[in-house]
Amino acid sequence: MIAIAFVVAAFFGAVTRYVADVLLPRYGILLANIAGSAIAGVVGGLILGYADLAEQARLIWITALAGSLTTFSTVSMSTAHHVMAGSLGRAVGTWTLHIVASLAVATLGFTLAITSFS
Repeated sequence: MIAIAFVVAAFFGAVTRYVADVLLPRYGILLANIAGSAIAGVVGGLILGYADLAEQARLIWITALAGSLTTFSTVSMSTAHHVMAGSLGRAVGTWTLHIVASLAVATLGFTLAITSFS
């Protein structure tokens, strides 16, 4: 049953990322990375201290859903494209925005989950 939930969550995350990228070509991947990081942060905070649920929840929600929703490779390729085009400032800006925003929402989600349910 865990394997089926994993596949469904991964499918949903990947399709959501694809749709976001198609519908919002300049911001879809950024929004997907932010949403996936927020999900990972909240779930990470919620499962803290629940060892029996932690592994299953981590696999389904963080690895499958958030992992397939977020995309390190797409941001890397976008950044490499900017570098190759001579837009170093845009490359650094793109990379920084994705990393800082994703880290911020993951931390915020984790903190909110811990403080709300402790």
